[in-house]
Amino acid sequence: MHRYRLKYLFMGLAVGATGIGSAGPAMADIVLSDGNTTVTFDTIGGDDILGDGGMDSWVVDGVDHLYQQWFWLGIGNNDEFAINELNQLGLSVTDSDFLDPGVDQLVVLYGDGNDAVSSDLLIQIKFSLNGGQPGDANSDIAEQIEIINQGPDDLTLRFYQYSDFDLHDSSGNDTLVRTNNNTWRQTDPSGVSISETIVTPIASHFEAAAYSDLLDRFEDGDATELADIGGPLSGDVTWGFQWNIQLSPDTSYLISKDKSIQVPAPGAAILAGLGFSMVGWVRRRFA
Repeated sequence: MHRYRLKYLFMGLAVGATGIGSAGPAMADIVLSDGNTTVTFDTIGGDDILGDGGMDSWVVDGVDHLYQQWFWLGIGNNDEFAINELNQLGLSVTDSDFLDPGVDQLVVLYGDGNDAVSSDLLIQIKFSLNGGQPGDANSDIAEQIEIINQGPDDLTLRFYQYSDFDLHDSSGNDTLVRTNNNTWRQTDPSGVSISETIVTPIASHFEAAAYSDLLDRFEDGDATELADIGGPLSGDVTWGFQWNIQLSPDTSYLISKDKSIQVPAPGAAILAGLGFSMVGWVRRRFA
């Protein structure tokens, strides 16, 4: 037995035993909550909308800041696909602190086989939510993605993250810039900002683009390579990361990231809000 297989088989059995998740098909809508924050996920998606699935809201003190964040995978030279097109092999939601009611961690496992024992390719994603105190409007999510090759052959992979934030529940008026090799920062006229930092490893490629350019390219049937455009870019902005991965048999690749939402000090927020209200807000869109 390959050294990873027992670990992930155990996870699937443990999840099924808790009654919280399942080692097979599971509910699509997951809600995490902590402090001032709720985050929702659709881990399965649907066939009616291209690119459907993923983290689809991040509500902090009653204000939603996210339209979609999710992951795509390309194998060899083939076109990429959303990872929820793989089989969902396991899902677990847990409360990590017990001091604040509500589950705040999600672990979901995808694979290309019918169960965790027979699958050669596994992708396990862990989201850990750390909300702020009510009223401070700050929030943080840590993510770990582990890609495992349990098969006998080398794998050549492209792994993508796509992010579309509508800060302050509005789109079309944000500014995005890649501030260094591993960090994006997006700001809104209200003063709200989102920062995402790759802890390890630095992505092979990156791109800032207007909605829905990246999403269309991920779903157009052709292999995509991001264009290393770091901004600044203004408008209805999105961004992507791309990791090019060579994975030997019985090895894994770990991506660790952290993203946080911040708001200005109360006085600055009031002034920014007054200016923001003069131009109104635009909430998009039916795809």
